[in-house]
Amino acid sequence: MSVGAKNRSRLAILARAGRLGAVKRRLAADIGDEAALEAHLALLQDTLTALAPGTGAFDPELWLAGEGELPAGASALPRRQQPAGDLGARMLAAFEDGVTVLVGSDVPTLTAAHVDDALARLAWADLAFTPTEDGGYCLVGMNAPTPEIFRDIPWGTQRVMECTLTRTGGRRVALTEALWDVDTVSDYRRWQAGRPLQLGGPEVPR
Repeated sequence: MSVGAKNRSRLAILARAGRLGAVKRRLAADIGDEAALEAHLALLQDTLTALAPGTGAFDPELWLAGEGELPAGASALPRRQQPAGDLGARMLAAFEDGVTVLVGSDVPTLTAAHVDDALARLAWADLAFTPTEDGGYCLVGMNAPTPEIFRDIPWGTQRVMECTLTRTGGRRVALTEALWDVDTVSDYRRWQAGRPLQLGGPEVPR
């Protein structure tokens, strides 16, 4: 698979527009809607910075669900609207549109090197995944749309990666080292511990 300057791969960053009470609901139960919205936008901004144009052998696009607030970095990317449907249907739509790699927007340690690594693995593999520590995945890449891996998946559970792998149908799969995403208050603390001190930030339950 070529990812040279004349044949760059499309990267979809899947995200929700920021709207109070509509993002990071599990986290909001512990830190409140306003702090959860702030965290959502900060995580998205960090992702946009890490995967900005020119950081790797890909051209990033922002695939948005809903309407609402966006961080400043969103203005630098082409935007697409996610279609209706569950998470699987929305991810499949990006691949059917010609995207090669898709990532989430709440993984603090995700970098352009992870995307480039997935693209390199797609030279010999049919599918590439970066799992998350909670049983899901934060990156998926493929050389051709593969609808089977998005059907009948228990999204939002610890069985997402396991169930997805059972639907690969003998295709060659590349798995990388797992990363972690920010869904719970413990994830939030872990993320905040690695960030510069934010004066006036929300108090996190212990």
